[in-house]
Amino acid sequence: VPQVVIFFVTTSLIKSSGINAEYGRPSSTRRLRIQNAATLALCKFMLVSSALCEDNIQLLFTLLEKSRDEKTRCNVMVLVHDLIIRFPNLLVNWTGKIYARLKDTSVKVRSTTIRVLTNLILNDMVKVKGRFRSWRPASRTTTRRSGP
Repeated sequence: VPQVVIFFVTTSLIKSSGINAEYGRPSSTRRLRIQNAATLALCKFMLVSSALCEDNIQLLFTLLEKSRDEKTRCNVMVLVHDLIIRFPNLLVNWTGKIYARLKDTSVKVRSTTIRVLTNLILNDMVKVKGRFRSWRPASRTTTRRSGP
């Protein structure tokens, strides 16, 4: 029963825009920390139970798409990797959303997505199917060699 209570508190923390503290609304940094902790807790619960994973996968991918915090999006991407390894059949329909993060505005999120996809593709957990065709690296730094 304590796990169920913690789970419901976790999902309500993620869904809420902020927590009304005794002395007013917490700062935006504190809200982001709370959201990150709640997201990590939710994903850990989802790793334990396929029923919880199935019930909350939409919330997880909504966070991945709409969270303004790049740290949250990176954490969710890494945890999506773990979920695909654990429950591959539940997440097969969500791979398009994972590939969509290759066009994220954050370089860190794109880099994390590439690492996650590389690992999943090398382990035959995800198929490529031409999804990289439209993806282009955002910026490429060119370095000139000075020498002979």
